[in-house]
Amino acid sequence: MEKFVYLLYGNAYEACINNAIEQNSHAYAFMPFKNTLTEKLHILHNARPLNEKNELPFKTIWFKRALKGMDLQREDEIYFLLYESFHLSYSRGFLKYLRRNYPKAKLCFMYLNPVTKLVWGKVQKVSDCLDAVITFNEKDAKQFDLLLCQNQPYKLPICKDESIPVSDVFFIGADKGRLPKLISIYEKLTRAGLKCDFHIVGVPEEKQLYSDDIVYNKKIPYSEVLARVYATRCVLEVLQKNEDYISIRTLEALQYHRKLLTESKGLKKTDYYNPKIIQIFDAPEYINTDFVKEEVEDSQYTDVYPGNAQEFHDYLIIHI
Repeated sequence: MEKFVYLLYGNAYEACINNAIEQNSHAYAFMPFKNTLTEKLHILHNARPLNEKNELPFKTIWFKRALKGMDLQREDEIYFLLYESFHLSYSRGFLKYLRRNYPKAKLCFMYLNPVTKLVWGKVQKVSDCLDAVITFNEKDAKQFDLLLCQNQPYKLPICKDESIPVSDVFFIGADKGRLPKLISIYEKLTRAGLKCDFHIVGVPEEKQLYSDDIVYNKKIPYSEVLARVYATRCVLEVLQKNEDYISIRTLEALQYHRKLLTESKGLKKTDYYNPKIIQIFDAPEYINTDFVKEEVEDSQYTDVYPGNAQEFHDYLIIHI
């Protein structure tokens, strides 16, 4: 029986990955530090600036700690999933430690974000130690010759908050060149009588249009993001730099049985695409606002569950 080890920290996003695998007896996740001082020492000792030219000495003290609480034997067939946020994912010493102690293992680097020059450079330095580099982004998969997997494990908690008002359309994200499009979408939706709950960060004051209704430059915790997704009828997804990938917003919307208004054409290729709950648009003027208003039966979401851990594990076994 194959085993799966998720090496990632326990922040809000990654906690949802842990939720997805907790019922799988052959899957393990990195155990968070109980002592904050130890955690800070771990992060500092493995930080990129201090290890860029050569790895610092004595880092081996963290190697066994990374696998604490896991039932792993030398002869096991193990898939080590090394997430981009996990400092030891870029440690040649750690990767060699895994290879030496678990010779049948597969070492897989996991992207949670589109490829950046910084992270790609770090991955390239240890690429000879890896069996696969996995991304959810189809464009990145083609450009960098990566393994594409768009069904990575993710399971949301119920985050209902009665203090958050119900909205018709929810958006959260940074400007990153999307502001003109977001404003056009906001105008289209509000003209149709829809209540928008928009949160945009990274916007200078002089560009903050409709600031009496749109929330600018206020970061909110992920638990509140989920509560606002739960309180809306439809989630808006506007992709960065006109790319085409399935983002975390897709998983949030569909797992909470909320409609999705998105630019991601790639969703048409998925098993869970359903035009009654997903509308794909090319430009703001082509958005059909009736899509948001129309009621749909909850049964439309019955077979929709992106983020299934077992499907992800099966995919790894077949492709790596």
